[in-house]
Amino acid sequence: MKQLVLIRHGETDFTSRELFCGTSNPSLNKQGRTQSIALGNLLRSHSIDLCLASPLDRAIQTAELLQLNLPIHSEPLSREIGFGIFEGLSREICQNRFPSEWQAWCEGSIPPEGESVQSFHTRLTQLAENLSHEKSDTVLLVTHGGVIRLLLSHYLTGSFENQWRFKITPGSLCRIGFDGSFAYLESLQEVLI
Repeated sequence: MKQLVLIRHGETDFTSRELFCGTSNPSLNKQGRTQSIALGNLLRSHSIDLCLASPLDRAIQTAELLQLNLPIHSEPLSREIGFGIFEGLSREICQNRFPSEWQAWCEGSIPPEGESVQSFHTRLTQLAENLSHEKSDTVLLVTHGGVIRLLLSHYLTGSFENQWRFKITPGSLCRIGFDGSFAYLESLQEVLI
């Protein structure tokens, strides 16, 4: 692989209201559909050899609306982390409704019914390893903010520790180039509608 194009799915009602949205499965809202079409217009001038997408509806819908005339292959490793009992709730509601669970999560525990950070990191390490063996020159992955932050941190800094240095908005696109095993950020774009 010479280039990895990462797209965060378009906006949903969860993302617009800043609700935890990991394994929840909301559809794109009107803004999200518009963002996805705009991203497709940006990508038409680029050669994409392989299109992968998280199996969650918001990612699949985004990939379909890109209209790249490529088959969309589901990539289960690229699904977002599960937030368990926090799914679909705001930070404020979580803090008020589940104060002890919230505090424990902030200190590194797993939210009830959620996925551990370690499990998420392990899954994304496997995804990065799989992508490193991909023979296609340019791979497009339509996925989630947490996944993109971790992949950027992994490829550009060599660890997952720096993930919070990247802000990835819904409907954004970034390109990572590869020169052998050396990765570099080619571009980071936000679709403004």
